Amino acid sequence: MALTAPSIYTRSMAPVYDEHSQIMNGNMFQALFNGPNSYTLFSPDKNTVDVDIIRGDKDIAKFKIRGTNAGAKGQNEAAGQVHKYTSQAMAYPLIEEYGFVRASQFIERLAGENPYSSLTKQQRARVLASREHAGHIGRILRKQETMAAESFRTGTLTVNTKGDTLDFGRAASLTAAATGVWTGAAYDIIGNDVIPAMQALRDKHVYGHLGIFGEDAFNAFINNSTIQTLADNRRLAFHSMGEASMIGPAPSWLQPLLAAGAQYHGWVKAGTDTIYIVTYTDFYINSSGTAVPYMPVSEVLFTNINVRQDRYFGPGEMTDDAMDAMVYREVLGISNQNINTANLFGRFSNVGLVDSRMFSLGAEKDGTSGYKILSQTAPIYAPTQVDGVFRLTGATA
Repeated sequence: MALTAPSIYTRSMAPVYDEHSQIMNGNMFQALFNGPNSYTLFSPDKNTVDVDIIRGDKDIAKFKIRGTNAGAKGQNEAAGQVHKYTSQAMAYPLIEEYGFVRASQFIERLAGENPYSSLTKQQRARVLASREHAGHIGRILRKQETMAAESFRTGTLTVNTKGDTLDFGRAASLTAAATGVWTGAAYDIIGNDVIPAMQALRDKHVYGHLGIFGEDAFNAFINNSTIQTLADNRRLAFHSMGEASMIGPAPSWLQPLLAAGAQYHGWVKAGTDTIYIVTYTDFYINSSGTAVPYMPVSEVLFTNINVRQDRYFGPGEMTDDAMDAMVYREVLGISNQNINTANLFGRFSNVGLVDSRMFSLGAEKDGTSGYKILSQTAPIYAPTQVDGVFRLTGATA
């Protein structure tokens, strides 16, 4: 039999516990699109963004016989290719979340509210609308993380529920399957897979120094007998991995990724390259209720933190200037300007990535008994330097 405190007992009320505040949401892939050379564009009044890319080369000059013309730069000059560029026009996709607050809720006690508080119906409505937006933005930012992960990993970006994609044209040489399973006895991970990945990046004018490992790939890596043999070699430092006291602090350029949910594990030598290793194990729940890691467990990505990855944010689809929408937003205290003060982003690990200009917030009257609360965003995560990432698949089959 459950015990119930008699009504004559005196009472005090404990602070409300909101589990959302304890659920940290990683955004490491979004952090990669906010790096040292990245560019963020907000286009509140345009529905398309154009990107022009000029390709470079590392050709060398040639000798000229005195008294003669130097001649064209190979076949490219004759074909007029030296001064050409590629251009891509991208229409902004639209993401929307919505929910409802009902008039009946305005006269009910809120979670954490003292039963004898003096809150008005409008004040409760504003609290409910703020909580609704907080939930929306949480889901939106997790969706944006899946978009950033897809774009960074594959060089393509799905932009609607039909499966249409933007293809940024990553070179086929920058995606490869591991030549063997890393859990195999004495398999040479460095020689067979890592050094070729570094060479493929160098061929595209990128010097890799960052390895992002899926969880299973990392476990296979550190348990590989060849890697462990290198660790036991006392004459040369081939790698340093382990506890923080052993590996020392992470490089300063890694800090934004660590703040966004990555874990630093140390470094390894691959030929002449030094690669700093991180894992990223955060996940989201898909429509089937299954936990899906943002970083596939058997993949490894190699890159350089200075590779340019951009993010663009387009307009929402709301009647911002309609009188009724303005009235309802005023009643509910909704505006992009008060997003941060409403602490909607407090549970995200790298708050600096979030800007109120990413979102369009609104409300509509829903019949006579409540409001429809709307949150929208229109993001494109563009791997502008698309050949700056090498993707290795199937490390653990």
